[in-house]
Amino acid sequence: MVLINIIGSNAIGKSTRVTTLVDFLDQYDFSVIQYDTPAKGLKEVGKLYETPQGKIFVYGNYQEKKKIWIGLDNAYLSKLEDRLNFMKYMSELGCDTFIQEGYFNNGSKKMTMNEIKDFGISSYKYFFFLYNEVQEYIDRTNGRTGNSRNEDWALNSAGWKNNLANFKMRDFYLEALKKDSGCSVYSLTKDEPKDYFVTKFFNRKHEIKQKEQISIF
Repeated sequence: MVLINIIGSNAIGKSTRVTTLVDFLDQYDFSVIQYDTPAKGLKEVGKLYETPQGKIFVYGNYQEKKKIWIGLDNAYLSKLEDRLNFMKYMSELGCDTFIQEGYFNNGSKKMTMNEIKDFGISSYKYFFFLYNEVQEYIDRTNGRTGNSRNEDWALNSAGWKNNLANFKMRDFYLEALKKDSGCSVYSLTKDEPKDYFVTKFFNRKHEIKQKEQISIF
């Protein structure tokens, strides 16, 4: 099973792109996966799709209020050990690709092949969404919250510090690629097309018809 992990700080557009991917995948047959999570009990934790590329699982659920797909931020499997055990469970169900996305619960350097190979994972693709300038982060969080943000606030905020930590984590995995054969790491920005993952995984374009139902980010 291939693990696809989409990593990035707040307001950078990860959920929008995964929502677009899920909207595209909904054309295929799927089953909703329920799992007895240690923290929250039995929960719907994602969709398993039957696609021409094999069985693709997308972790998370659709948040009706915001009209967007929420991944690891739902905190049903916030501990890495629990999430790895769930990945093993999905691998045993015949899942070919496991996709997860998140700001929270998604910052570990313990996901090299040496650490995850015993959980049904054969390779990984890690996608890092990164702010290159603090002003980008200010502009995005201003738009997201409606509150005034300045550089002083931004440099000391949890989101910006997380962004800097993600640069270090990306570099860590780039170094890990010297040993982790068949794996890959990508650096992305807030300006990627909303259907980036549809194009990447299926070589097709996709646009959600009801544009008002998806975040402008």
